[in-house]
Amino acid sequence: MRIKGSEVGEAAIITLKKGCKIGSGSTLLPGVTVGKNAVVGAGAVVTKDVPETSTVMGVPARVTEQGHG
Repeated sequence: MRIKGSEVGEAAIITLKKGCKIGSGSTLLPGVTVGKNAVVGAGAVVTKDVPETSTVMGVPARVTEQGHG
C-alpha cells in the first residue's frame, strides 16, 4: 500500500478496523475509516467512511452490499 501526500497529521490518518479487506489498486483518501469486516473492491476510490460489514466498489466508492459476515 502506498501513501501519498505532503502533509501528515491527524486529518491524514486512515483507520482500518479489524477484519476489513482492501482490494488491489484501491485508493483511500485521508481521514476515512474502513469499518470492521468491510470490503473495499479492487480499484475503488474511497472518499467517505465505509460502514461495518459492507462492501464498496467504484469511483467514487459506493456501498453495493450491506450486512455481510
